[in-house]
Amino acid sequence: MNSDEYVLGVTSLWALLPVALILDRPITTAQSLISISTFIATFASLKYWLSEGPNVNWGRFDKVCARTLFFILCVNSQKITFPICVGGSYLISYKTNSFLWHLIFRYFGVWWIYSLLVPHLVYFDNFLLLTYGYWIHILYLKV
Repeated sequence: MNSDEYVLGVTSLWALLPVALILDRPITTAQSLISISTFIATFASLKYWLSEGPNVNWGRFDKVCARTLFFILCVNSQKITFPICVGGSYLISYKTNSFLWHLIFRYFGVWWIYSLLVPHLVYFDNFLLLTYGYWIHILYLKV
């Protein structure tokens, strides 16, 4: 496993932050579905990116889970901004095989999940904190 694969595996965990933030409160059916899908997609991504050597089966499972989560997020979104940002950055990362664009894709995904699960916590200070935390964590992992 190279360092980029390790970083991609570990950054999968950022998607669980908004899930953790709603554990202590009543949640809607949609939030439950998003949380469960996020957890499964995160697990699949961790298994795929952190496994020793390429694993085709985990890769397929990771893609199915990610696409399922994307669909669930789209169904529960009222704005088109996140689907465009997530879909566009994924396509760029896929077409260019770019590590940076894959990280950007994940960053938009984390924010999308965050905005749907804990919309009451989406404000400028948290935006800065989450953004700095995400990118500084990646820099720390790369050094």
